[in-house]
Amino acid sequence: MTHYSKNDSEYRNNGHYQINDIDFMSIWTFKNKHNIQPNTNASNGEDAQALMAKGGIFHTSSPDFGNQFAKIYIFTVTSLNNYFGISKGKNFNEITQNTNTNEFMLLYQKIAREIDKIKLLIMGQDPYPSGAIGVAFCKRSHDELYHENCSGGLVLTSLGYPEMTAKEKFKDPMEMFIHLLGTRGICFLNINNRYFESPDQSNFDNYLLEKSIQETRNINIEFVKKSEKIILLGRGKVKQFFQSYYNEFKPYKILVHPSKKAKTSNEVEWLSTWTGNTLERLTENYEDYARKPTENNILKRKLTNINSIVFSDEHHELEFKTSLLWSIDYTKEQILTDTSPEIKTHGKSASRFIIAKSIVAFFNSNGGKLIIGVKEHKDSQENEIVGIEHEFHKLKSNQNEDGYRLQLNELIDTYFPPNIRNHQNDYIQIEFKAVEKVKVCVITISKSNSHVFLNLKDNHKDKDKLIIRSDARTKKLSGNEMVDYIQKHFKAAP
Repeated sequence: MTHYSKNDSEYRNNGHYQINDIDFMSIWTFKNKHNIQPNTNASNGEDAQALMAKGGIFHTSSPDFGNQFAKIYIFTVTSLNNYFGISKGKNFNEITQNTNTNEFMLLYQKIAREIDKIKLLIMGQDPYPSGAIGVAFCKRSHDELYHENCSGGLVLTSLGYPEMTAKEKFKDPMEMFIHLLGTRGICFLNINNRYFESPDQSNFDNYLLEKSIQETRNINIEFVKKSEKIILLGRGKVKQFFQSYYNEFKPYKILVHPSKKAKTSNEVEWLSTWTGNTLERLTENYEDYARKPTENNILKRKLTNINSIVFSDEHHELEFKTSLLWSIDYTKEQILTDTSPEIKTHGKSASRFIIAKSIVAFFNSNGGKLIIGVKEHKDSQENEIVGIEHEFHKLKSNQNEDGYRLQLNELIDTYFPPNIRNHQNDYIQIEFKAVEKVKVCVITISKSNSHVFLNLKDNHKDKDKLIIRSDARTKKLSGNEMVDYIQKHFKAAP
């Protein structure tokens, strides 16, 4: 994180900076541009906490006018677009004020496409579709949504948004549903998008026809593929058609439908499901930072939810590696024929050098977690938990977690300067966590108070280069770029 002011070359206009060809804006400037309300100090402070906790790139800037705040946070325009649900020229208020049902549904789907991963997908079919607008359980007004005959109000209450909270925070349900999608990755889909158009909405079966269900699947499938958890609301038609048309996917849970009809047929289960916060409990580790900005930041609290972290995407404070020792048993022939620059330079130590680079990048940035034993998939597939036990046989002695820890300690002694290796416990924490019946190694790295170089041979190509973390990758700095980074990133606090 770097501090800027209007005297810097990156300054464009009030609250707008262009840093390394990336546009950054303050929340006030962004909201003002897109006419997003409320645009107050209190609401913008909550939004800033939420955006910082999501883990993207952000900096600080001096206010252009007034002296109420010493600094103002600025964020990438891309992250602001995602957070506030801005989609291809349509601003947030235009989306929620639109009276065309089909257009709202299409805009909702556009926003869902722009999200890298859907954390929770809720699929259902409201059996009371009067006023339905194409997004499952969503209505045009809070009074409709929380009406006693509308299931949607119970669903939102279960997610932690009872009627009073919804009315205080959002002008209508459409704004709330877009907020849940853009800031928490919670998406709502109908099992059949044609049903709400039915001229006879009392006859459910007439319109759950094969053609309309297949048409809906063709739209829904891209969202289903990138969903971490799928919740089905309803054990009748919803469950039946999901199993028939999405049989390659397994729902995380199938809950009794929140309708009065379902309550009559299964009152005990209905009450246990819909009189509490069932859905909120499923999302308690999600990035609901606007409500609990510190508590829910998985990188700032103790690692108690490793199962959530390993299925996340990499970002500037989180990186995955599959192995610490993959190169340790390479033969001379393999080293000679391998095209990897790390193998060419470091031979059998290549895999340990790669881990050292990741650790030093966190030192020189904002700290973070390196988890070994996870293979990240960049596409829509879930990350693969490979564990570390398969590497134990490569250890010369102590073929267990202790031997693995010893390898990491030796790596630190080899590649890091005395101010790090002699005070390792102040900077690095090594833990082993069980995930899906295997163990992963979690290395938590604190930000260093001063820049750190790796101990490398004089002729090494990375000698005297500063390695940092930039978004979800490591980056090497040298020359003026490195000097500038060190001066700004490690400058003494005022």
